[in-house]
Amino acid sequence: MNKIKRLKEVDGAIWFIIFLYIGLFSIALSLVKLGILD
Repeated sequence: MNKIKRLKEVDGAIWFIIFLYIGLFSIALSLVKLGILD
C-alpha cells in the first residue's frame, strides 16, 4: 500500500515537471516570435 502511494507521488512530480517544461518552452517560443515580429 505504501509503495503504491509513493509511486503515485513520484508520478505526480514527474508530470508536474513535464508540464512546467512545456509551459516554459511555449513562453520562450512566444517571446522569440514577438522578438522576430518586432
